[in-house]
Amino acid sequence: MATNSVTHLGTVINVFRDTVTVAVESSEACGSCASRSACSLGRETNTRNILVTTPQAASYTVGERVRVATR
Repeated sequence: MATNSVTHLGTVINVFRDTVTVAVESSEACGSCASRSACSLGRETNTRNILVTTPQAASYTVGERVRVATR
């Protein structure tokens, strides 16, 4: 994972070419997180979809639980 990043657990909801779409749910800890002003997860809803571009996209499957790092 990247240094100075925030990690979130999510579920793969789509895989297309070199892009993986991950549904990430905010947790109770998000409300007190020091990075919440820079993080857009869960502001309007409890779930946010994140698009991840990776050459390894084909190795992921819909429904798989993954960890996503954001900066």
